[in-house]
Amino acid sequence: MRNLLNPKWLFIVNTLPTVLLFVVLFGQFNIIKTLLDESSIRYWTAFGLILAFLVVANFAYAIYLVIRKNSVPMVYAAVALLCYIPFIYLHAFHSDKIVPFSVPEWMVSDNIQLYVGTFLMPTLAYALFILVAHFTPENKEHSAWVNFVWATSVPVIGYVFSQIILPMWKPIGGEFNVHTLLVLTIVATLVFLFFVVRGIFILASKKGAVFKKYQLAWKIPIAIILPLLGLAVNSG
Repeated sequence: MRNLLNPKWLFIVNTLPTVLLFVVLFGQFNIIKTLLDESSIRYWTAFGLILAFLVVANFAYAIYLVIRKNSVPMVYAAVALLCYIPFIYLHAFHSDKIVPFSVPEWMVSDNIQLYVGTFLMPTLAYALFILVAHFTPENKEHSAWVNFVWATSVPVIGYVFSQIILPMWKPIGGEFNVHTLLVLTIVATLVFLFFVVRGIFILASKKGAVFKKYQLAWKIPIAIILPLLGLAVNSG
């Protein structure tokens, strides 16, 4: 598990896919920029500058950790989630302004709206793994079933909310309601994935010498791939 907290992983899960995302979006922008109005160009510029800042900041921080020979701390996971989730959400929310309907469909990739979420998912999955690793120290005893109970409570609470609280929801404003519900959905999904991954992580850790000997073989799929799939489903 300590190996997965090596800061060199940040170059793989963040720097590489984020740079690729920037290149892909920049290429798409160059194709359609002559058809965009000033408002759309401002959106492209704003999101492009924010994305560039995030990738440079992440790269610089990874270099700092490598030089200092430090592991990736939990604060990185918190900051990553607080930065990348709003970025993905706001990009999707303003997608009709980024690529307006006036742009012919044949000039735009069919999956352009999925690019941002897809390329940034590894960062979110890795941040989730860091949280799981931090809250599951190997020198303490943990109960996997407690985590599964907490995970089960998330959809139960969501169902109760949708059946009891949501019908009584007093409309404040169209966009406010949409923002609130989407943010709650994202938070609930992350909490659910955290407890599921942590429960499986604890359960697998107790399965003897074979799992310990080949721990990277199962910890990587459990801690990174599964959250990635869950976040992808939520993004869709």
